[in-house]
Amino acid sequence: MSQAKTEEKKKDKKLILIILLLLFIIIGLIFFIFFMKKNDGGDDKAIDRNVLVDEDNAEDVVEKLLNEERVPLGRYQVTMSTTWTFENGKSTSEDAYVANVDRNTNAVYFDLVRSDTEEVILASPIIPLGKKLDNITLDTDLPKGTYDCVCTYHLVDDDMQPISKVNVGVTVNVKS
Repeated sequence: MSQAKTEEKKKDKKLILIILLLLFIIIGLIFFIFFMKKNDGGDDKAIDRNVLVDEDNAEDVVEKLLNEERVPLGRYQVTMSTTWTFENGKSTSEDAYVANVDRNTNAVYFDLVRSDTEEVILASPIIPLGKKLDNITLDTDLPKGTYDCVCTYHLVDDDMQPISKVNVGVTVNVKS
């Protein structure tokens, strides 16, 4: 009889081990399915690239561009370098640029003003939507040094009248 109890205990232990093993497998599968489903497509990010336009898709591309979100009227998305380096006070900067991106709603011009003297050292032409001003030369011949400046953008309406402005800090470095 003791041998029968021993056999029964061994069977009970095996049964408990099998049940525990199956339980762990089921729990593992549940976690696996849950996390795989949660991450499915989560790492996929939209690719922001230009589209090749041909005869087949030209109308779709134009419609998408017309419906594209724009910067609200009277606001401006600043696209520029904030450190401008000049070999000397009369040279053209190789790293200075100001762009008026297509998402903006207005043409713009800017004045670059020294912070210490409030002298306008550059008055830009009007920059239409989608255009970029580079190869910038200062209107004032500055001596060697580093100058803290404020670039004041003036947004203009269709009649070229200012409607709002934006100030951005710019550092001007003149090497010699």
